[in-house]
Amino acid sequence: MVNSNIKKISSEIFSAIAENFPVVSASDEFYYFPQVRLLKPEWKTWDRFSPDFITYFIKRLYSWESRLDQLFSHITVSKGADKAELLLLKKLVHTLQEHLEETRTWETQPTFYLTIASLGLAEALNSKNPDTAQYRVRTLPDFLDQAGNIH
Repeated sequence: MVNSNIKKISSEIFSAIAENFPVVSASDEFYYFPQVRLLKPEWKTWDRFSPDFITYFIKRLYSWESRLDQLFSHITVSKGADKAELLLLKKLVHTLQEHLEETRTWETQPTFYLTIASLGLAEALNSKNPDTAQYRVRTLPDFLDQAGNIH
C-alpha cells in the first residue's frame, strides 16, 4: 500500500511539474527542477511563472510534502527502499518549494526569462517536427509578458 501511494504521489508531482514548467523541467540548466518531460510535448505551452500561479503551485508542493510525511508512519523497518524513495521525493519537493518561495529566482533574476526563452526555442528547433518552432515563437510574447508583471 505504501509503495502504491508513493507511486501515485510521485506521478502527480512529476506530471504537474512537466505540464506547468515544460521548458525548465526538460533542461539541466535549472538544477532545482527535476528533469521530466511530457510524453507528448505541447509546443504552444511555456512555463508558468506568474505570481498567482507560483503561489498556487507552492501550496500544492506543501500538500504533497504533507502527504509524503504521512506515509512515513506506515513504513516498517523491512521497507528501506520505500523510505529512501520517500526521502528523495520529500527532498525534491522541499527544494523546489524553497526555490520558488524563498530564493525566488523567477522574480529576481533578470536573465531568467531570457534563458528559458532561449532553451525553449532551441528545443523546438531541434525537434523532428518543423512546425514546433513556429508554435513556440507565436506564444513567446505571452510567456515574456510574465516577466513584465512581476514586482
